[in-house]
Amino acid sequence: MKICYIILTHRYPNQVKKLIQKLTSPDVFFYVHIDKNVLIDTFFEELIDLPNVSFVTERKEGIWGDLGIVVATLNALKQILRDKRSGYCVLLSGQDYPIKSNDDINLYFKTNIGKDFIDIFPLPTKYWSIDRVTRYKFNLSGKKEDFVQIGSILESDFFAKKTFKKIYRLIKAGRFDFILKILKKREFPTYIKPYGGSQWWALTTQTTEKVIDFVVKNPDYVDYHVYSLLPDEMFFQSIIMYLVEKKNDIKIMPFLSYANWEKKNCALPVTFTSADFEELSSQPSSKLFARKFDISIDEEILDKIDTFHSQRH
Repeated sequence: MKICYIILTHRYPNQVKKLIQKLTSPDVFFYVHIDKNVLIDTFFEELIDLPNVSFVTERKEGIWGDLGIVVATLNALKQILRDKRSGYCVLLSGQDYPIKSNDDINLYFKTNIGKDFIDIFPLPTKYWSIDRVTRYKFNLSGKKEDFVQIGSILESDFFAKKTFKKIYRLIKAGRFDFILKILKKREFPTYIKPYGGSQWWALTTQTTEKVIDFVVKNPDYVDYHVYSLLPDEMFFQSIIMYLVEKKNDIKIMPFLSYANWEKKNCALPVTFTSADFEELSSQPSSKLFARKFDISIDEEILDKIDTFHSQRH
């Protein structure tokens, strides 16, 4: 069984190096996608001599909430399948870190072989509006959360005052392509239902083959998400549930990463520091990873985790 880690990153090459060094073990491979807007040279310098590291050759812009992140992930999956790896594909960010040892991680996957680890729930929910897929999203720039969502001119609330404010912002940003788009109402593809969940997952290579096959056969599904909000939190979940409903032999389990979304008076998810060591080390055996970490804020927490694992083994 191979474990293929897909790492999506855009900064901190030294932190990505530390992550890879920590996860390196026999039958482990790394596929690193560097955001297209970032100079790749410093990443090459840090990572090129590490064993079993490949760079995703087809790079995409990782604009927040945009389809580029999804396409980058698909490109990594295609590269893994071309390399004929068999086992698991694990999607991580460059600011994730394992909170279990490699021995524990390998044992967990071997014990649960054949299961897919991905958080999934039907849309909409109380907190996730169906507007994510029924309205058009237009980026005003490459900055985080700098976008406009707008419905079709055929919708009853189109002529509200707030819509004209959005149109003004679109015109000011030079996004005149919205004009033709809003003449048609967005309708989610009828052959699939919308589901949501965390961007991060661990899927068997058998399941990822089925995902890629679905994408190849249904290019309109990919095209639809060009104008969706945060498609990285819906794209794969919807396909997985489509496959489940087609009676494919897919067993779904919750994802294996821990993040703290509950802490008060700070940006969420929590950026862990050495003060959070007990919280991280006490996570159950089903939590193999955590996010997020920032080496420019606190590198000591990563060293603490490393020391903890080395003392146990």
